[in-house]
Amino acid sequence: MASRYSSFNFLLVCLFFLLMLNMEVQVEGTKYCKQYSEKWSGWCGDSKKCNSTCKRDEDAHSGTCHFDFPGMACFCYFRCGA
Repeated sequence: MASRYSSFNFLLVCLFFLLMLNMEVQVEGTKYCKQYSEKWSGWCGDSKKCNSTCKRDEDAHSGTCHFDFPGMACFCYFRCGA
């Protein structure tokens, strides 16, 4: 019985993260949209390095590591529509 609830909870958590992947972020009245980094490859374990890569190599506002099944990926934030 407990494993049924564990599986259901795991499914809910996965669904939550999938929904979060397409969210827009609003900072100081400006909307920013996230997208996968084009310069980063592999697992993202250091948001500071991801941020530096996005800013330096992709001309993004910022960047950070986020959950991306089955691991972590570097996402860059750009002004929406830019």
